[in-house]
Amino acid sequence: MQAFFTFLQQNPYLLLFFVVGLAVYIGRASIKGYGLGMVAGAIVVGAGLAVWSSSYGVKLELNNFTKSLFYYLFMYGVGLRVGPSFLNSLRGDGIKFVFLAVVSSVLGLALVVIFAKLFDLPTRRRRRHVGGLADHVGCNRLG
Repeated sequence: MQAFFTFLQQNPYLLLFFVVGLAVYIGRASIKGYGLGMVAGAIVVGAGLAVWSSSYGVKLELNNFTKSLFYYLFMYGVGLRVGPSFLNSLRGDGIKFVFLAVVSSVLGLALVVIFAKLFDLPTRRRRRHVGGLADHVGCNRLG
């Protein structure tokens, strides 16, 4: 088994497609109408293989290029699936939620700036608080 895990470690694309293939197989299986599904199957297979290979001293992982490539493909697939319904939702009540998100972001930034000036915080400290706010709402650091 160690030779098999070492082979998978040296060939990250084969590892990836091996996990996906097993996930599809497990995901389609059901017992009395209940099944894991392909996403849960991928998590179970990936975690199981990682734990099993580590017992042989082999660490299975994908390189950064492979992670990025398949992450982007995943996001592209999600965009294709969700995109049309997302745009349709903006026509109805969705525009209210966009407005609410913009207002709450601007209000949060304004409160940080007001309190930083009120308490006379140094500029470096202000940037840290604004950056923390940006991290909280899911943006990159501002300073």
